[in-house]
Formats: sequence, C-alpha cells, structure tokens
Amino acid sequence: MVQTSLKLHLKHSMDTSSNLYIIIRTTSHVHYMGFDQNLVSSGCFTLKELNHPLMCYNHGIKVLGSANGLLCVSNVVDGIAVWNPSIRKYCVVPFCLLI
Repeated sequence: MVQTSLKLHLKHSMDTSSNLYIIIRTTSHVHYMGFDQNLVSSGCFTLKELNHPLMCYNHGIKVLGSANGLLCVSNVVDGIAVWNPSIRKYCVVPFCLLI
C-alpha cells in the first residue's frame, strides 16, 4: 500500500505544476509558508502550523528527509511515517526486525 501511494503521488506531482513551500520544523511542531518571490522581496512571511501525523510533545519529531513534496517523519514512540502535508495524509512504515 505504501509503495502504491508513493507511485501515485510521484506521478501526480510530475504531471502538475505546483506551488513551492518551505517547511520549518521546531522540536514538536512543523510549520510551512508559501515561497513566492514577491513575499521574499517584501520581507513579509506568514508561518502556518501543520498538524503532523506523529504528534508527541514529550519526544518531538524528526524530519528524516523529503522528496517531491513528501516528508519522512519520525518520533521515538510511533516510528516512521511518509507524510504528504499538502493533503494531510500519511502512511506508517511497517516495523521490521532484522535477525
């Protein structure tokens, strides 16, 4: 299921022209802002908070990486998820033990 979702997202993001966003992470919060050349030259920025799928105020969140608008996020308690902040959907990566 995760692989199918990723393939669909990649196809959609390559087929459409999309806006640019900057993601900013603090210890337990994730914010975003639209990246527009007019905003950059004016010096006016508005950050908006995103409710991410692995909210855990005691341990915070890590952004492990990003590609084509998807974020790979992690926290100590819930593991790892691939998250699409644009549509606010995510897939938890299954845990696997190496023996």
